Amino acid sequence: MEQQVFKKPTLQESTAANKLAWEAVVVHHKKSQSERISQRILEKRFTDFLDDDSLLELQRIDVKGKRIIQLCCNNGRETLAILAMGASRAVGVDLTEGFILQGKEIAFEANLPLELICSSVYDLPESLNNSFDLVYISIGALGWLQDLNRFFAICRNLLVDGGKMVINEQHPICAVLFDEDKSVEYAPVIQGSYFTEEPYFGADSLDYYVGTEYNAPEYHWYHHRLDQIITSALVAGFAIETFRESPQDIANSFEHYASLPCKLPLSYLLTLNC
Repeated sequence: MEQQVFKKPTLQESTAANKLAWEAVVVHHKKSQSERISQRILEKRFTDFLDDDSLLELQRIDVKGKRIIQLCCNNGRETLAILAMGASRAVGVDLTEGFILQGKEIAFEANLPLELICSSVYDLPESLNNSFDLVYISIGALGWLQDLNRFFAICRNLLVDGGKMVINEQHPICAVLFDEDKSVEYAPVIQGSYFTEEPYFGADSLDYYVGTEYNAPEYHWYHHRLDQIITSALVAGFAIETFRESPQDIANSFEHYASLPCKLPLSYLLTLNC
Protein backbone atom coordinates (compact mmCIF):
# COMPACT_ATOMS: atom_id res chain seq x y z
CA MET A 1 0.00 0.00 0.00
CA GLU A 2 1.35 3.41 -0.96
CA GLN A 3 2.03 5.60 2.05
CA GLN A 4 -0.01 8.81 2.08
CA VAL A 5 2.17 11.91 2.24
CA PHE A 6 0.95 14.75 4.44
CA LYS A 7 0.56 17.96 2.47
CA LYS A 8 0.80 21.12 4.52
CA PRO A 9 -1.78 23.77 3.55
CA THR A 10 -0.48 26.92 1.92
CA LEU A 11 -0.58 30.15 3.89
CA GLN A 12 -3.41 31.34 1.67
CA GLU A 13 -5.41 28.14 2.26
CA SER A 14 -5.04 28.36 6.03
CA THR A 15 -5.88 32.06 6.09
CA ALA A 16 -9.03 31.51 4.01
CA ALA A 17 -10.15 28.55 6.16
CA ASN A 18 -9.62 30.44 9.41
CA LYS A 19 -11.48 33.49 8.12
CA LEU A 20 -14.56 31.34 7.40
CA ALA A 21 -14.26 29.63 10.79
CA TRP A 22 -14.16 32.91 12.72
CA GLU A 23 -16.90 34.56 10.66
CA ALA A 24 -19.17 31.70 11.72
CA VAL A 25 -18.72 32.39 15.44
CA VAL A 26 -19.21 36.18 15.40
CA VAL A 27 -22.96 36.04 15.99
CA HIS A 28 -22.55 33.70 18.98
CA HIS A 29 -19.86 35.84 20.64
CA LYS A 30 -21.90 38.97 20.11
CA LYS A 31 -25.01 37.37 21.58
CA SER A 32 -23.28 36.33 24.80
CA GLN A 33 -20.93 39.31 25.28
CA SER A 34 -22.61 42.48 23.98
CA GLU A 35 -24.38 43.30 27.25
CA ARG A 36 -21.22 42.79 29.31
CA ILE A 37 -19.17 44.95 26.92
CA SER A 38 -21.78 47.72 26.97
CA GLN A 39 -21.88 47.69 30.77
CA ARG A 40 -18.10 48.11 31.00
CA ILE A 41 -18.20 50.97 28.50
CA LEU A 42 -21.05 52.65 30.40
CA GLU A 43 -19.04 52.44 33.61
CA LYS A 44 -15.82 53.40 31.77
CA ARG A 45 -14.14 50.22 33.00
CA PHE A 46 -12.13 49.90 29.79
CA THR A 47 -9.10 48.27 31.38
CA ASP A 48 -11.30 45.34 32.43
CA PHE A 49 -10.94 44.22 28.81
CA LEU A 50 -7.23 43.54 29.42
CA ASP A 51 -5.70 40.58 31.23
CA ASP A 52 -3.84 41.51 34.41
CA ASP A 53 -0.33 40.85 33.03
CA SER A 54 -1.06 42.88 29.89
CA LEU A 55 -2.41 45.80 31.91
CA LEU A 56 0.59 45.89 34.23
CA GLU A 57 3.04 45.75 31.33
CA LEU A 58 1.23 48.45 29.34
CA GLN A 59 1.24 50.64 32.44
CA ARG A 60 4.94 49.95 32.94
CA ILE A 61 5.92 51.01 29.44
CA ASP A 62 3.37 53.87 29.54
CA VAL A 63 1.17 54.01 26.43
CA LYS A 64 0.17 57.66 26.92
CA GLY A 65 0.76 59.61 23.73
CA LYS A 66 1.93 56.52 21.86
CA ARG A 67 0.66 55.11 18.56
CA ILE A 68 -0.37 51.48 18.96
CA ILE A 69 -1.60 48.71 16.70
CA GLN A 70 -3.10 45.41 17.79
CA LEU A 71 -3.00 42.52 15.32
CA CYS A 72 -5.65 39.77 15.51
CA CYS A 73 -7.72 42.15 17.63
CA ASN A 74 -11.08 40.32 17.44
CA ASN A 75 -13.70 43.04 18.09
CA GLY A 76 -11.12 45.57 19.21
CA ARG A 77 -12.16 45.80 22.85
CA GLU A 78 -8.54 45.53 24.08
CA THR A 79 -7.38 48.06 21.49
CA LEU A 80 -10.12 50.36 22.76
CA ALA A 81 -8.85 49.90 26.32
CA ILE A 82 -5.34 50.98 25.30
CA LEU A 83 -6.80 54.03 23.55
CA ALA A 84 -8.69 54.89 26.75
CA MET A 85 -5.38 54.58 28.65
CA GLY A 86 -4.10 57.58 26.70
CA ALA A 87 -2.67 56.29 23.42
CA SER A 88 -2.66 59.01 20.76
CA ARG A 89 -3.67 56.55 18.04
CA ALA A 90 -5.02 53.01 18.25
CA VAL A 91 -5.50 50.69 15.28
CA GLY A 92 -7.00 47.20 15.45
CA VAL A 93 -6.55 44.64 12.69
CA ASP A 94 -8.56 41.45 12.32
CA LEU A 95 -9.26 38.99 9.54
CA THR A 96 -12.94 38.69 10.39
CA GLU A 97 -15.37 41.22 8.89
CA GLY A 98 -18.01 40.47 11.51
CA PHE A 99 -15.68 41.28 14.41
CA ILE A 100 -14.51 44.48 12.72
CA LEU A 101 -18.14 45.59 12.31
CA GLN A 102 -18.81 44.80 15.97
CA GLY A 103 -15.67 46.73 16.91
CA LYS A 104 -16.95 49.79 15.09
CA GLU A 105 -20.18 49.54 17.04
CA ILE A 106 -18.23 49.29 20.30
CA ALA A 107 -16.05 52.29 19.40
CA PHE A 108 -19.16 54.34 18.53
CA GLU A 109 -20.75 53.38 21.83
CA ALA A 110 -17.60 54.42 23.69
CA ASN A 111 -17.24 57.61 21.61
CA LEU A 112 -13.53 56.91 21.07
CA PRO A 113 -11.64 57.28 17.75
CA LEU A 114 -10.63 53.64 17.36
CA GLU A 115 -9.40 52.72 13.87
CA LEU A 116 -10.24 49.23 12.61
CA ILE A 117 -8.93 47.40 9.54
CA CYS A 118 -10.23 44.12 8.16
CA SER A 119 -7.17 42.33 6.80
CA SER A 120 -4.92 39.33 7.19
CA VAL A 121 -1.76 40.30 9.04
CA TYR A 122 0.13 39.06 6.00
CA ASP A 123 -1.63 41.55 3.68
CA LEU A 124 -1.34 44.82 5.58
CA PRO A 125 -0.87 47.95 3.47
CA GLU A 126 2.69 49.25 3.33
CA SER A 127 1.38 52.68 4.32
CA LEU A 128 1.23 51.37 7.91
CA ASN A 129 4.97 50.67 8.03
CA ASN A 130 7.12 52.77 10.36
CA SER A 131 3.98 54.27 11.92
CA PHE A 132 3.68 52.83 15.43
CA ASP A 133 5.39 52.90 18.81
CA LEU A 134 3.81 49.65 19.99
CA VAL A 135 2.52 46.41 18.48
CA TYR A 136 0.25 44.51 20.86
CA ILE A 137 -0.66 40.80 20.63
CA SER A 138 -3.01 39.14 23.11
CA ILE A 139 -4.35 35.69 23.90
CA GLY A 140 -5.31 33.42 21.02
CA ALA A 141 -3.44 35.05 18.14
CA LEU A 142 -0.23 33.21 17.27
CA GLY A 143 -1.77 29.76 16.80
CA TRP A 144 -3.75 30.98 13.81
CA LEU A 145 -0.63 32.19 12.02
CA GLN A 146 1.25 29.72 9.84
CA ASP A 147 4.44 31.69 9.14
CA LEU A 148 5.99 33.13 12.30
CA ASN A 149 9.12 34.49 10.62
CA ARG A 150 7.07 36.52 8.18
CA PHE A 151 4.73 37.64 10.95
CA PHE A 152 7.51 39.05 13.14
CA ALA A 153 9.16 40.72 10.14
CA ILE A 154 5.84 42.48 9.44
CA CYS A 155 5.56 43.56 13.08
CA ARG A 156 9.08 44.99 12.96
CA ASN A 157 8.22 46.96 9.82
CA LEU A 158 5.18 48.48 11.53
CA LEU A 159 7.34 49.97 14.29
CA VAL A 160 9.50 53.06 14.39
CA ASP A 161 13.03 52.61 15.68
CA GLY A 162 12.87 52.25 19.44
CA GLY A 163 9.37 50.81 19.26
CA LYS A 164 8.15 47.86 21.31
CA MET A 165 6.07 44.73 20.85
CA VAL A 166 4.08 43.21 23.73
CA ILE A 167 2.82 39.63 23.52
CA ASN A 168 0.60 38.14 26.24
CA GLU A 169 -0.30 34.65 25.08
CA GLN A 170 -1.28 31.20 26.19
CA HIS A 171 1.79 29.10 26.93
CA PRO A 172 2.53 26.58 24.15
CA ILE A 173 2.64 23.74 26.69
CA CYS A 174 -1.16 24.09 26.95
CA ALA A 175 -1.45 22.54 23.50
CA VAL A 176 -0.49 19.15 24.92
CA LEU A 177 -2.30 19.31 28.27
CA PHE A 178 -5.33 17.11 28.75
CA ASP A 179 -7.76 18.43 31.33
CA GLU A 180 -10.74 16.18 31.94
CA ASP A 181 -10.62 14.88 35.51
CA LYS A 182 -11.21 17.85 37.86
CA SER A 183 -10.53 15.97 41.11
CA VAL A 184 -8.12 17.41 43.62
CA GLU A 185 -5.82 14.40 43.24
CA TYR A 186 -5.65 14.79 39.48
CA ALA A 187 -2.20 15.34 38.02
CA PRO A 188 -1.59 16.96 34.63
CA VAL A 189 -1.60 14.55 31.71
CA ILE A 190 0.32 15.12 28.50
CA GLN A 191 -1.31 14.18 25.21
CA GLY A 192 0.44 14.47 21.86
CA SER A 193 3.91 15.81 21.18
CA TYR A 194 5.08 19.27 22.15
CA PHE A 195 7.42 19.11 19.16
CA THR A 196 4.83 18.40 16.48
CA GLU A 197 5.24 20.36 13.24
CA GLU A 198 1.85 19.42 11.78
CA PRO A 199 -1.14 21.76 11.98
CA TYR A 200 -4.30 20.77 13.79
CA PHE A 201 -7.45 20.63 11.68
CA GLY A 202 -10.62 21.17 13.69
CA ALA A 203 -14.30 21.71 13.03
CA ASP A 204 -15.54 22.18 16.57
CA SER A 205 -17.12 25.26 18.13
CA LEU A 206 -14.89 28.32 18.51
CA ASP A 207 -17.30 29.87 21.01
CA TYR A 208 -14.91 29.95 23.95
CA TYR A 209 -17.35 31.98 26.06
CA VAL A 210 -20.36 29.69 26.46
CA GLY A 211 -19.51 26.78 24.15
CA THR A 212 -22.44 27.18 21.75
CA GLU A 213 -22.59 24.34 19.26
CA TYR A 214 -23.13 25.29 15.62
CA ASN A 215 -22.20 24.10 12.13
CA ALA A 216 -18.54 25.09 12.35
CA PRO A 217 -16.31 25.24 9.26
CA GLU A 218 -12.87 23.61 9.37
CA TYR A 219 -10.06 25.67 10.84
CA HIS A 220 -6.26 25.32 10.81
CA TRP A 221 -4.33 25.84 14.03
CA TYR A 222 -0.53 25.88 14.35
CA HIS A 223 1.42 24.87 17.41
CA HIS A 224 4.46 27.13 17.85
CA ARG A 225 6.96 26.15 20.53
CA LEU A 226 8.32 28.86 22.79
CA ASP A 227 11.80 28.58 21.27
CA GLN A 228 10.32 29.07 17.79
CA ILE A 229 8.44 32.18 18.87
CA ILE A 230 11.49 33.76 20.49
CA THR A 231 13.84 32.80 17.65
CA SER A 232 11.49 34.25 15.02
CA ALA A 233 11.37 37.52 16.97
CA LEU A 234 15.17 37.69 17.22
CA VAL A 235 15.61 36.92 13.52
CA ALA A 236 13.27 39.81 12.70
CA GLY A 237 15.58 42.20 14.55
CA PHE A 238 13.91 42.39 17.96
CA ALA A 239 15.66 42.22 21.32
CA ILE A 240 14.06 40.80 24.46
CA GLU A 241 13.21 43.41 27.09
CA THR A 242 10.95 41.36 29.36
CA PHE A 243 10.00 37.70 29.46
CA ARG A 244 7.83 36.16 32.17
CA GLU A 245 6.02 32.84 32.39
CA SER A 246 2.86 32.77 34.50
CA PRO A 247 0.46 30.24 36.04
CA GLN A 248 -2.42 32.57 35.08
CA ASP A 249 -5.02 30.87 32.88
CA ILE A 250 -5.75 33.75 30.50
CA ALA A 251 -7.44 31.36 28.04
CA ASN A 252 -10.02 30.30 30.64
CA SER A 253 -9.41 26.72 29.54
CA PHE A 254 -7.34 25.25 32.37
CA GLU A 255 -8.85 26.54 35.58
CA HIS A 256 -8.17 23.25 37.35
CA TYR A 257 -4.45 23.41 36.57
CA ALA A 258 -4.32 27.03 37.69
CA SER A 259 -5.60 26.00 41.13
CA LEU A 260 -3.24 23.05 41.64
CA PRO A 261 -0.42 23.47 44.17
CA CYS A 262 2.05 22.19 41.55
CA LYS A 263 1.93 25.14 39.18
CA LEU A 264 2.42 24.96 35.43
CA PRO A 265 3.19 27.85 33.06
CA LEU A 266 -0.20 28.52 31.44
CA SER A 267 0.65 31.88 29.88
CA TYR A 268 3.60 34.15 29.22
CA LEU A 269 4.38 37.81 28.63
CA LEU A 270 7.08 38.80 26.16
CA THR A 271 8.11 42.40 25.54
CA LEU A 272 10.44 43.07 22.62
CA ASN A 273 12.15 46.24 21.50
CA CYS A 274 13.86 47.35 18.33
